[in-house]
Amino acid sequence: MNNDNNYYYHDDQDIFDLIKLFWGSKFIILSITLIGLLVSTIFVNIKQNSFVSIIEFKTSTIPPSMQKKSSKQLLDFQKLFFNEETFNDWKLTVKKTSLSYDHISNTDNYNGFLVSKSIGERVIVFDKDNIIIKSNNLSFINEIFNYLIYVNNTLSNYYLQESINELEQVKKEYGSFDKMLIGYSAFIDVTRFIAAINNGSKIFVINRPTYPSKTSKSSSSIILISFFSSFVLGVLFVLFLNGLKNHKAKTLKMTK
Repeated sequence: MNNDNNYYYHDDQDIFDLIKLFWGSKFIILSITLIGLLVSTIFVNIKQNSFVSIIEFKTSTIPPSMQKKSSKQLLDFQKLFFNEETFNDWKLTVKKTSLSYDHISNTDNYNGFLVSKSIGERVIVFDKDNIIIKSNNLSFINEIFNYLIYVNNTLSNYYLQESINELEQVKKEYGSFDKMLIGYSAFIDVTRFIAAINNGSKIFVINRPTYPSKTSKSSSSIILISFFSSFVLGVLFVLFLNGLKNHKAKTLKMTK
């Protein structure tokens, strides 16, 4: 029974000693906490916030020749989008733009070598059914949207001409009535696609951009995390100094 009482007594004494230690070192803990807060505040003020706007797009009208390989449409769209000649042709159709090919391009030139930009370096990223624009400049985002519309129109016109040529080929191959029955399905599919494009349909439906949203952590979260981290660091530092002090005291006793 006495052993239990001694155990609780020493336990209470240890807690009291810790409280006394922390209170006596309150200025050290406070200083480290304030330094951490100061550093985090400076970081929050100088860091650049990350914003993204998302444009959703999906396939609308599929050319008959691509019914079984619809992914080729997206590849063709991206190829046109990142093509410098396509971009320069679009610039000729607009009066004024702040958009440059460097914003569009997914490659960069390093000492004469053409290399791909990393995902983090790219302003525009294709992600499945979304196009991600890393900006909070509404005018800039709108210009990219207009360029996307131009690329969509260009691709649609390209497929239209390709289908017209295909239709002529079908007519040549299935000229007679008997042969026409064999090629009727292909003839109808191509005719329908041509009619759809001529009536205003496009290869892709491209939605308007979303309002830019912040992707980085909020300033208040960063400061709060910094406060607790700095406080814990201050407490650990005080415990380290106290342990070092006790170790030196024991060493001195042993040498006497």
